Amino acid sequence: MAKLDKQSMTPPPGQIKHDAHTIDTLDATSYDTKGTITTTDDEMWFGDGNLPTNYNISVDSKTDIELGLKIHYRQGDDITPTSVDADGTAHYDVPAGAQVVDPAHGVSSADPNRAAWNFDFSVNTCLDGSTKTLDDFDFRLVVTSGDGEQGIFDLQHLGAGDTPWLSSTSPGGFADEDGANPQLSQNSVNLGFGFMTAIFGPDAMDAGETYDIVLQAFDGGKIVAQVHDVLLLA
Repeated sequence: MAKLDKQSMTPPPGQIKHDAHTIDTLDATSYDTKGTITTTDDEMWFGDGNLPTNYNISVDSKTDIELGLKIHYRQGDDITPTSVDADGTAHYDVPAGAQVVDPAHGVSSADPNRAAWNFDFSVNTCLDGSTKTLDDFDFRLVVTSGDGEQGIFDLQHLGAGDTPWLSSTSPGGFADEDGANPQLSQNSVNLGFGFMTAIFGPDAMDAGETYDIVLQAFDGGKIVAQVHDVLLLA
């Protein structure tokens, strides 16, 4: 793995030269189209009912990498940004506290051990027919609270299609649950996961907390794409 420690989470202007940002549906190579023309049955590879819609997307035209971050009610509706900055940073208001029954937002069950919202991530290296795989690049996901706690998760190159994300600052991490595709890494993450609670503490789900979530791609140790979400728990 390339040395990423000196890469800034907010790289200087001009360092990322080829990425473009949108709030949109991911590229069709990032999800399961079910082999149909209709989009109503489209799903992400990491679980039934997870839609490819309303992602904050960064695409690097030079490396053909697509990065995506999505915010949604856990087991419920997508959450769309309240605003988007010129650099693609998307701002969200998300519900504080644990998951509760919320029919207005598509949530039919409660879970006191999970936050009311999830963030989903997607990494795709096969845009425009590219044959490069995840192993040709490095990827990092950084979650920082307004209190200063930080989780840094680096994609691990264990084998083709075997790319879990492990924390470089504390025990734990999350799996790559898109299947065995060597060009995709995807999953959904919740603050209620044990390793996340260990990082962000007992107040992680409290109203007024803020989180910065940054997903980055590196080629030869240099950042080539970044997608950034800012969340306020209300």
